[in-house]
Amino acid sequence: MKNLRIYIDKDKHETYEKLVKRGSENPDHYPFQTMKDLFMLAACMGQKYNAFEEITASKDIFSSDVFEEKVDVPVLIAIAFAKEKNLLNLLNNRKVLDIAQGYANGGIVYVVEEIVNNPGKPLDNLVEMVLMD
Repeated sequence: MKNLRIYIDKDKHETYEKLVKRGSENPDHYPFQTMKDLFMLAACMGQKYNAFEEITASKDIFSSDVFEEKVDVPVLIAIAFAKEKNLLNLLNNRKVLDIAQGYANGGIVYVVEEIVNNPGKPLDNLVEMVLMD
């Protein structure tokens, strides 16, 4: 999955910015080091809650080059397979990413609900969410 761009809806970009502060000295409030990290969680949450949402007004946030081949790519393929149930479609990297983007687009709402809207610090809420599921 090289040289492809990853997109989110423009109206969700502020949420990504709010949770991702590269180099922040305060991870309690900015629990994600990179946009990719937040995107991966949002895609997983979207798939978990079947919250696929097409992107209507796209915002380019990063390159697919940042996905780790042995960690991130298998997760993205599993998310795409859960939706498509067709292995042939999974040979198309753009199709896999389009599916992941749709789930991330719908799943970011659940991320915000769990880690921002709950009382407490976002990092503590993220840890609590991971431990409870």
